[in-house]
Amino acid sequence: MKTCIFIVGDKNSGKTSLIRSLTGVGIKKGRLWEVRKLNRKLINAFVILSAITELGVKKHNHTPNNFPDSLETQFGVERKDYELLICPFELRTYNKYSLDKYIEIATSKGFNVKVAIIKFNRKDEDYSIKDIIHICEQNKIDFIEIDIRKDYNPEANKIINRFYP
Repeated sequence: MKTCIFIVGDKNSGKTSLIRSLTGVGIKKGRLWEVRKLNRKLINAFVILSAITELGVKKHNHTPNNFPDSLETQFGVERKDYELLICPFELRTYNKYSLDKYIEIATSKGFNVKVAIIKFNRKDEDYSIKDIIHICEQNKIDFIEIDIRKDYNPEANKIINRFYP
């Protein structure tokens, strides 16, 4: 079974920096990378560095129903070529397309979905961490809260320890 890790956070919360720390991925917007598991074994990961809305929901049809097919098409990646999909999810821009829909579709397509929630503080909370945790619990999705205000690397290690297949 393939694993999909959503890195969930607010705009400019450090999602991309966390993914870079987690994988070693450079500036490319999305493609296959070898990432190292705890047992030092390398696995192929399809790493997306931009939230889906930044990649173009309308232009590339990155709606929940087309997840992750539209990303694979855009970046020329085949599902058979990776074991792990890492995808940032920006909360504020997802009014129409919510996290629970992406989780539902990824699960229905055979992915073991995990969610890393970047702690955030907002005054106008459309979403709160409690809402995201509720979505995860409702869908029986493993999740972890991440605090990257000090250092990305220890938090990335927590994700690797808990989520990598």
